[in-house]
Amino acid sequence: MATSANIIQVATDVAEALRSAATITYHGRFFRKIYRDQDGKIKGMCSKFCRMVFEVATDKPSHSYPQYFGNSALHTGQLMAAMDKAVTSPQPGDFAVLRGGDYGHIVILLPDGKMAENTSSTRRGRGPGTVISNFSAVEHRVIGYYRLLPPAPLKVVLLPGSKVIACRPRLEDNVTRVDLRALATALDYEVYDHIADQNKIYLRRGGDTDA
Repeated sequence: MATSANIIQVATDVAEALRSAATITYHGRFFRKIYRDQDGKIKGMCSKFCRMVFEVATDKPSHSYPQYFGNSALHTGQLMAAMDKAVTSPQPGDFAVLRGGDYGHIVILLPDGKMAENTSSTRRGRGPGTVISNFSAVEHRVIGYYRLLPPAPLKVVLLPGSKVIACRPRLEDNVTRVDLRALATALDYEVYDHIADQNKIYLRRGGDTDA
């Protein structure tokens, strides 16, 4: 199953490859560093870039899904919102729609505060064109975040001498939550008080008499 990790990988690979090439073919899709209109003027194709990355990440044409991508960034944001894809806690692999001009702008969030985009700007990421740049440069313009694919599954790495604790880890709004009672027991603690209305749990090490 495709996840946000696939979107991150494709967007990064394409943008990095286009640093030294005018065009590339990636998994059967044709990506261009710079797009121009009929008069030869550089033209940002941000929504097209995001759509093509999504197609490669899912290995399916976008028409196989509900209509997420429109003829502009603002239209794309409206379609994604209508499909209940808006999120309030963005993470890498999500799409961010920005205000600006008549058509807006859309980018793909990457790890470490970066983003992948196709832009007509000459000020970001060695633009214009398909580039990786700092998301902080445009974050103030965001009007919505959208998630089309589920987050990548959590990875468990066992170090020498470690053990697996059955504490049901799960990712909710970009925060890892666990079963605290199971975790405490495995670490030789016990729950001695639980104040439900305050969402507080008090622990003490097994055998201790003091709190």
